[in-house]
Amino acid sequence: MNKINEKVKTGWYIPTAIKESFVEFCAHKGAITQEDCAGALFLWQHVPARLREWAKLEAKDSPVVEGDFWDGLHDGLDASIQALLESQPHKKKTGQTKTG
Repeated sequence: MNKINEKVKTGWYIPTAIKESFVEFCAHKGAITQEDCAGALFLWQHVPARLREWAKLEAKDSPVVEGDFWDGLHDGLDASIQALLESQPHKKKTGQTKTG
């Protein structure tokens, strides 16, 4: 009998067919796409539940919030990240930088 779900490193169960589809997608699109998707999944875990639900509905073309909300969210996050970076002590850069 085939497994319907399997536990992956993310810590939650996903349908095996979805995992296989994702692996095949990444094989065709390359490592950059795979890293972007992995990063998105990491962030998804830290997004408030209400925002996750709104994003799912938006993806299904059933928006709950006006389109300007997403632009405002982007701008607010961008400003917050910039303020965080400016408030951090400057560290010396080593020979390697991570991209990401």
